[in-house]
Amino acid sequence: MSVQIPKKRFSELIGEDYLEIVRFPQVVLHPYRLVLLKILAGHGPVDFRELRQSLGIKEDGTLASHLRILEAHGYVSYEKEFVGRRPRTTYAITPKGLKEFLRLEKALGKWLQHGQ
Repeated sequence: MSVQIPKKRFSELIGEDYLEIVRFPQVVLHPYRLVLLKILAGHGPVDFRELRQSLGIKEDGTLASHLRILEAHGYVSYEKEFVGRRPRTTYAITPKGLKEFLRLEKALGKWLQHGQ
């Protein structure tokens, strides 16, 4: 048995708020990058290893490539240091990255509420 959903016009479903979302830089809309920005915006600086473990990413290169892209666009910064003899890289969201993330969060929330 299927659920009957009352049909609405597309314009009623999506409104005009979707335009703001589709105009966001694609670099931010990638799922891993969006999650990374959310973590860094809500938690503050995080160690590379902790990020990888919390996201369940097995390969360093996968996470590193996403972080490099965010860094190249000015959304995150990093700091390298040595703890004992081990290198540690910590990532943080930049003011530009936080502004963009909050803007996207607001736009998505507004859009998802539309037409309900």
